[in-house]
Amino acid sequence: MVGRIGTIHQASMRVHRIDDPEILATQIIDILRDAVPHDYAAVYLVQGQKLAPFAVSDRGLGPTGLQSDKDYLRSLDLKLGENVTGWVAQNNESVLIVDTLVDPRFLDSRPGVRSELCVPMRTNNTVIGVINLESNQIGAYTESERIVLEIIAVQLALSIENATLRAAIQKRSEA
Repeated sequence: MVGRIGTIHQASMRVHRIDDPEILATQIIDILRDAVPHDYAAVYLVQGQKLAPFAVSDRGLGPTGLQSDKDYLRSLDLKLGENVTGWVAQNNESVLIVDTLVDPRFLDSRPGVRSELCVPMRTNNTVIGVINLESNQIGAYTESERIVLEIIAVQLALSIENATLRAAIQKRSEA
């Protein structure tokens, strides 16, 4: 419990110090690594009727591997309402899958993934994206981890929205 509270604290401290949403999202994924163990993590943003990869876990891939991972995610053409991430974005509800082999929404895009936890990132009840965690272990996630991830997702969504507003104000003031 203390570890999870510490994770929420670390995330909230980063939210207030970092203006670049992509850097922030990547750092949030890194913070989550200890509190909510995962083999794969990504933040997707809603763009029209699709989800676009915004930040992914580096998992020691290095810059070249990280870029090819982002390119791979873009090639999946994730649509709202389809697969787990699209369903979460469209329905504004979290999904915790204990065993991916029994959930028809699961998109088998990575070998070995057996559990998934996906939560919406929302501001004013509008979904702007999702945080998605995957594990190679069955039953890797619990309800308490879902709650932690939901809290962090709200903080990240607000930070992204604030950064977008600041950029728009900056652009107007320069015009």
